[in-house]
Amino acid sequence: SFSSNAKLVARPYATLLQADIDGELAQFVLQLLVTQFLVVQRRRAGQHAGLVITIMQQLIESTGKEQEEQLLTLLRGVHIPLLEHVMFVDEVDLSRNQVFALYKVLVSHDAYKRSQTVRDMCSNHLRSLAEKHLAHCTYFYFQMLISLAELAPDLVAPIMTFIREQAEQVEIKRGAGEDVGIRKCLQRLQKVLSRV
Repeated sequence: SFSSNAKLVARPYATLLQADIDGELAQFVLQLLVTQFLVVQRRRAGQHAGLVITIMQQLIESTGKEQEEQLLTLLRGVHIPLLEHVMFVDEVDLSRNQVFALYKVLVSHDAYKRSQTVRDMCSNHLRSLAEKHLAHCTYFYFQMLISLAELAPDLVAPIMTFIREQAEQVEIKRGAGEDVGIRKCLQRLQKVLSRV
């Protein structure tokens, strides 16, 4: 049984993963942790989701501002599953807020701010998720994207044209003309981005 203090429990795991200089082993371990513990069932997170998210947050916090490659390696393995977790977990689930807290740490990190490559990879992951989920999980995708736009408008704004095009493709495939739900989501997203 773990201590209830996730930060305390996560620290030795994060320390071990930081010792992996090139990051390949850390990426593999994180992918396994994410695959095993961030899976959402019946809109609920697993009992160790908080610990895994805390480990990732500690890894991001301990990444130096010059360590773009380490941040890329970390995000390459966990970014899409983190966003899918946010999409599918219940809105009141604690892990959802933990992922957004992790995202605040990420977008305020110097390596993220300095590296166009890191930001591009994150934007490309949002594109991939749109292609994968927008047609079948429209509301969940837009809820996640709107929340991210509030935290990191610079991440979402560059892909707005792509998101609009994807939304139009979904409407065409559904064959019922303009979808009121999709249009409202697009308007809300645009409103969030225009506030910045």
